[in-house]
Amino acid sequence: MNGTIAAPGSHGRASAWRGNGDFWSDAARALGIRDPSNHSPFRAIHTLEHARVALRDATFLLLLVGSIELSLSWFAGVGRGVDAMIYLPLALLVNRFASRIAAVALMSFAFFAVLLAIAAPLWDIEPRMNLLFVGILLWSSLRCVESTFKLGHPAPPPGDSQSSVDRRGDRVPGEARSERIAAGSFVVVAIALGAMVIAPILNRREGDGGQSAALRLQKPRAASTPSAEPVIAEIGDQHVVLRAPEGFLEPRRDEPEIGGIAETFVPPAMELQALFVTGEDLEAFRREHRLSLGRYVIVQTLRSQKGARVSREQFATAKAADAEASGAHSLAALSGADPALMQWLDATFRKAGERSEIQGMPAHAEGIIDETDRSISAGSIVEVPASAERAASSRVVVTSLVLARGKVLVVYTYSPYERSDDAARAHAISREAVSRLLDENPA
Repeated sequence: MNGTIAAPGSHGRASAWRGNGDFWSDAARALGIRDPSNHSPFRAIHTLEHARVALRDATFLLLLVGSIELSLSWFAGVGRGVDAMIYLPLALLVNRFASRIAAVALMSFAFFAVLLAIAAPLWDIEPRMNLLFVGILLWSSLRCVESTFKLGHPAPPPGDSQSSVDRRGDRVPGEARSERIAAGSFVVVAIALGAMVIAPILNRREGDGGQSAALRLQKPRAASTPSAEPVIAEIGDQHVVLRAPEGFLEPRRDEPEIGGIAETFVPPAMELQALFVTGEDLEAFRREHRLSLGRYVIVQTLRSQKGARVSREQFATAKAADAEASGAHSLAALSGADPALMQWLDATFRKAGERSEIQGMPAHAEGIIDETDRSISAGSIVEVPASAERAASSRVVVTSLVLARGKVLVVYTYSPYERSDDAARAHAISREAVSRLLDENPA
């Protein structure tokens, strides 16, 4: 009977706190996963030794999983590290001092994580951690609560007025130890609970809109902020350098799903070379799993012109001919004479104030807004009709033809249009995109 906490009741019932077995073990037995071995993680806790071993195993598992989660977050950019930053201090407290306060806080956080795991698909938010980690956290926290309360309240065997623990002289976490660690427990628990409260607030300030329930504490992935690394597009026998405007980035490497969606923007005769989006739109996509772009720049080339080369003189001659005819027929022919592209250029390269239609939508031309010896840009304001998903709106579309390394590239800049200065902003983005293209590539 030495070291005994309690024996199963005569009627085979279990009670988590009264010493007649344990709730978790009986639940596991009911599910058919009870292993009678003393080495089973689901073993019943009948002795102090069993409680200590169960506490050690549960906290060790939490420390191991937390270390893995932090490593993946910081060094591989996978997942979030905030959860581990919350439950690791609590697991250390439970492991070192068998703190019931820390164990209950750990269990509360586990239930919170389970709630979010269930709510994530219902509310269309990002789950805070992997479901496997949630399961491990829940099981370990319940085991910690069970073990710490059994260690804190050893029950004497029936008919024995003195606890077997006292007879052995075995000191377990009790009043003296509680007094010694109470201050430290409350401090660490307060820090952990504070992190739970502060994390969503800080995350909202980072632009998550409050929908994501965890603070991103990992090192940002390459696509999380605008990257200085240019895109190297292989067009025929040439490698064209495409650099994003300030505040934009190319997301397709880190988010292949965006690449698949972007391909649907491109006509069959054209080939997508680069897509530059804002960091805000990228974060919205990661949060909502739906691509809704505000301002973006897209670079395309004609598939049929991969092997062709255009000289600076040819480009200048075509520009001059189009200037006299008030259109872009010569440049369109130089680009490959694709019917869809020619129709687009005919609708956009018009005199300022002229009305036209772009893909069936009413538009009015802004005229030529920028021109160099190797580029020309025309602006249009397009009226987008209402749909089931959004209200009617207007957009600025700037179409640029750019000569780079003997290839004619078509650069489209899109931006919402609500005020007159929105057009000027779109023009500035287009001007920067074209300027960087010219700076990085000779004629």
